[in-house]
Amino acid sequence: MADIASSAVESALKNIEKVAETGGYLKKEVKEALLHAVSEIREYLEFLRMKTVSDNDDKKDQHKEDTHNQQNKMNEVDDGSTEVQLATSVGDSSGGQNKSKQAEPPS
Repeated sequence: MADIASSAVESALKNIEKVAETGGYLKKEVKEALLHAVSEIREYLEFLRMKTVSDNDDKKDQHKEDTHNQQNKMNEVDDGSTEVQLATSVGDSSGGQNKSKQAEPPS
């Protein structure tokens, strides 16, 4: 889209230059003013192009930095240990030894 607009403006400037250079009824001062105006417009358009490229580069750099910062945040390791709550044991506290007497087998 910008290329189309740029081409249209450049074409219009060339037409103005042709009129200024070939116009038989224009005074010398008018011709010079037209050519000077065309020159200034071209300089301004080049400035806009350079600024746009620079702004796009800055946006890309900022996007890369933001992405890098987000990745760093996701990769950060928590220095504190994770607390895990264990279930309490049910039953006696004898370490698994059953102190109840079993019936002896009949003889």
